Amino acid sequence: MRSRFLRRVTAAMAAVVAVPAALTGCFAAPPLDSSYEEKIPAALESADLGLSDVWASRSTDGFAVVLNVGGTSARDDVSPDDLRAMLQIIRANNTLGGDKLDFSLRNADDSAFVDLDGPAQSLGAPGRVSASDGPLGIVLDWDKVNSIIG
Repeated sequence: MRSRFLRRVTAAMAAVVAVPAALTGCFAAPPLDSSYEEKIPAALESADLGLSDVWASRSTDGFAVVLNVGGTSARDDVSPDDLRAMLQIIRANNTLGGDKLDFSLRNADDSAFVDLDGPAQSLGAPGRVSASDGPLGIVLDWDKVNSIIG
């Protein structure tokens, strides 16, 4: 009788921990194909866009899966056409899928972020500035990315 009670209490306690953790994404399954971590940086660096030290990773934002991409730009400004080309490369090499793209670039001397929000807005898909103290990058859902790329 006592062991049955202990099993029930243990099961109830496990449920109390597991349900909120699962709902907040703490137990999210890892992506099946993580090749985006190598494909996206290699493709962006090999394009003639002045990018180096590019990285790609996965994060979650509530229930949303976010593809994070960043790197260093040899240029202080990114044109709308260059941003479109970068987004095309990212989308073509995205094996993660996900719900959003968080994309940012630092300038060559690593002293500031390159403004990607302005070019995104000029392409008709306003990006969300990631911080209040200046342009950091863009966070776009994939529908917006697709509308920019066409």
